[in-house]
Amino acid sequence: MSTAKAASTGWKFVGHCVGHQRFRIQGINVWDHKWIHVKHDPPPPPTGDERTDWFAQHETVSLKDPVYDEDVVFDVYEIAADSRRIVFAAGEFSNMIWGFYVPNSAPERLKFKSWLTVLFGRYYKKRLDG
Repeated sequence: MSTAKAASTGWKFVGHCVGHQRFRIQGINVWDHKWIHVKHDPPPPPTGDERTDWFAQHETVSLKDPVYDEDVVFDVYEIAADSRRIVFAAGEFSNMIWGFYVPNSAPERLKFKSWLTVLFGRYYKKRLDG
């Protein structure tokens, strides 16, 4: 994704993982915590359709796939960890390939080890983790 496209959405791509492979945002493994849907504030008026109302109440964000430049819509979540509130958007680019974005104002703290795993695979990850 180009920097201009990422900036225009207000979100930045911070990485991806396969399945529930460890993935850290701001040093916290997202899979170790309950994801809570971020709700619109104020919520939209009810329509009377329970399913429609549920989806309308929760935040989503329209983004671009960083590899194929296709439009994707991901849900916005928050987790509470170490007395912090971490907000992120997540969804599947394809079956079991999860993508993660954070608001542009969020600090980006990706660990070097996670990038080595993406670049060089599980062999190096096992060697680094000892």
